[in-house]
Amino acid sequence: MASHPAVTLGRLAMLLCTTVLVCLTSRAFASDESLAVLGLDAEEVTDVVGTRVTEALRKRAAETQGVRLVPGKELVELKMVFGCDGEAPACLAQAGRTLGADKLIYGTLKKADGGKSIAVSLKLLDVRDLAVVKQVNEVIPRKTFAGAVITSFAARWFGLLVVPPQTGGIAIQSTPADAQVLLDGVAIGRTPARARDVQPGTHTVALALDGYQSATRTVDVHVGALETVIVRLEREARAELPGTPVVSPVEPLTQPGTYLAQRPRHPGRPATIAGIGLVAGAVVAGAVAIYTWRSYLSLEGKAHTDLTAIATPGASPDLQSFLGKPSCKTPPGSAGAAVESYLSHCDSGTRYAHATTGLWVSAGVLATAGIVSFIIGDRLEARAAKERREGRRLESSLRLLPAISTRGGGLQASFEF
Repeated sequence: MASHPAVTLGRLAMLLCTTVLVCLTSRAFASDESLAVLGLDAEEVTDVVGTRVTEALRKRAAETQGVRLVPGKELVELKMVFGCDGEAPACLAQAGRTLGADKLIYGTLKKADGGKSIAVSLKLLDVRDLAVVKQVNEVIPRKTFAGAVITSFAARWFGLLVVPPQTGGIAIQSTPADAQVLLDGVAIGRTPARARDVQPGTHTVALALDGYQSATRTVDVHVGALETVIVRLEREARAELPGTPVVSPVEPLTQPGTYLAQRPRHPGRPATIAGIGLVAGAVVAGAVAIYTWRSYLSLEGKAHTDLTAIATPGASPDLQSFLGKPSCKTPPGSAGAAVESYLSHCDSGTRYAHATTGLWVSAGVLATAGIVSFIIGDRLEARAAKERREGRRLESSLRLLPAISTRGGGLQASFEF
């Protein structure tokens, strides 16, 4: 099998960015949302069956009113590119955002009952909420799962996953956030909040937050639409007694040599957290590299088996020269199924070899960056500890005393030497 070339800088940059990204109720389907159907992962089942089910689901989505179908990719391909561990919703949602989809349909086909049946598992993922909102699981006899029956099953599964909208929704935001939200007098959480499956009509949204005036808004909800309510809360007015002086808050001392009472804690923590993320990314990249490397070795063995089938006795000199130093090209004077199988295995193996090289380089870069981040975090924490020790000595000698009377107020400061 031909040796793979060195990975280009562009490919390395793309793989590095991809690896860093790895380092995070039933609802109606809104008419303004887009849908992507990923190619099903056919485990221990022929790829033909998986392809037919996938195409049937995509055809059904394209024919459904209110659903905007966007091109999808193969589930196995996206899991490898984004380094998804199984079918983690957060990872697949990242893949969905790259496709421009609000929701994803994906799943697997596996053999069951000793190969007599096929177990079908389909899921509908909300890309924005990082959650699987619907799921279909069914076991179909293998002998009946063919032809027009596949189209019929796919249409029924699609109807179970994607329900035409009969209700609407409300998204509530506030400034500042974390305000208590009541929809028609019922608490639904804190801002930012989203209410799903809201009946069409006029509804009342009330917001409350300590230290701020309560606010109420009315909103008209329409079928299949998500209404947005944005509220800026006003601070409550403070009641003051007549003749009481207004005391302004004391600003922290910032002149050279003074001690700041409010000082940042753990200044090296961001660098340490970044180091943990980078090292985790390196581990993920290494794990994916091991997978691609094992796939490469498997394809290399299959390619050598194909070459053995091609190398018939009495081969021409050109073919003997090719067999001595093979490449991913058609062997001279050869044709047939063995040649096509060799070319397929050779091309696939070369791609896996490229991916393996890039992933190992990415793992090394991420691991090095993580170690550097750990060192930086340790140095920052040591320097902060020294500053805290010096600050405590100054704080023990500084005394601040407020002086307030009916005619005014002030602040007394003294130092002890």
